[in-house]
Amino acid sequence: MDLNNEKVYALVDEIIQKLKERKATAVLRIYGGSAVSYYYHDRSLTKDVDALYDSDPAVEEVKQEICQEQPELDAEWLNEHVFDVMPKFPDDNPTIYYKNDNITVTVASREYLLAMKAMVTRKTFVDLTDAAVLFNQLGLHNWMDIDKLVTKFYGPSQADSQELWFEDIEDYALKLKKETGSEPDNSEVTLTKDRGSAYSAVANSTESEEEK
Repeated sequence: MDLNNEKVYALVDEIIQKLKERKATAVLRIYGGSAVSYYYHDRSLTKDVDALYDSDPAVEEVKQEICQEQPELDAEWLNEHVFDVMPKFPDDNPTIYYKNDNITVTVASREYLLAMKAMVTRKTFVDLTDAAVLFNQLGLHNWMDIDKLVTKFYGPSQADSQELWFEDIEDYALKLKKETGSEPDNSEVTLTKDRGSAYSAVANSTESEEEK
């Protein structure tokens, strides 16, 4: 089942509610397309929710319960597959989605997400678009700014083989900016259906290209 932004965070809210009912203690950190969609509501659909929660039994129990209640969901709609591709160093500025004395849910920062997108090996168009949108919204100027983020989170000398990809991200980000007239937005992000971003135009053009 494909998940849009509204569905992803409805599921996250349900996880939080069920954990609260159990009086459980848990930390859930969200990455990947679900994290990108938190900042850019119009992002294309995602297949699952990439997260880390240290295989917490309470989270696993809630995940399975939600799956039983909503059988249209994949069994692994929430998973920790992202563990194998995590940067060496932690995110120093994640967004707090929810926090009380027992439960913390965070969304990876835009800087962290861009570093991760910059280091992918598969290099899909979705990854390129995600990275380009993040690049513009962070107000970066060239591929060397990407390299600085990668060095910060992955360590030095980790990005040599990716530099052409960094340049592709920069080029596509500039293309998006020209096509949409979007300007970097460093203001506080709020989750809203009405928030404009470069993503809408890109998603529409992508759909048109795929139909050809």
